[in-house]
Amino acid sequence: RGIGDYKRKSSSLLFLPLWQANKVIGVLSVQSYEPNAYPDELMEMLTGISHQVAIAVQNSRLYTNIQRELGERRIAEEKQESLIRELEQRNAELERLAYTLSHELKSPLITIRGFLGYLREDAAQGNLVRLDQDVRRITDGTEKMLRLINELIELMSVGRLIHTPRDLSLREVTLEAVELVREKLERYHVTVHIA
Repeated sequence: RGIGDYKRKSSSLLFLPLWQANKVIGVLSVQSYEPNAYPDELMEMLTGISHQVAIAVQNSRLYTNIQRELGERRIAEEKQESLIRELEQRNAELERLAYTLSHELKSPLITIRGFLGYLREDAAQGNLVRLDQDVRRITDGTEKMLRLINELIELMSVGRLIHTPRDLSLREVTLEAVELVREKLERYHVTVHIA
């Protein structure tokens, strides 16, 4: 059917390759209804235009690639900033955890130290009933410390182990809290009643 308008065919056709680094990346097509429409001067000018079009195509591809790379870099930077924020948040949580743990671990030690003083007094006075109570409270303090250390180890393994929820008696928690401050309660003659 020929090239050109469907009512009439082109009489002169010129196809110029678009070169990029010894590779054809496209073709520039020029058509005319006049026969022999492309003298040498016009062919030289069209060849120059084909070189400029090849450069424009190459620049357009480079621009597109740069935009894509910049977009990927921006996404990577946003992800990095998000990871940094998450890391900062986790560090803050670790600091709070360390603070809480230091206080939790200190409490049984204070109890043990306090009752060691009572233990000396009761041993010197020969008060075996109170001596037995002092030993029991010191033992409870060491057990509390051991339990806290085991809970810390368990906490550090979160994510690696699956823990099933368990019921916990509020009475036991309250008794444990009272036991933590037993020394001060006795010093100030405070009596605690738990319903």
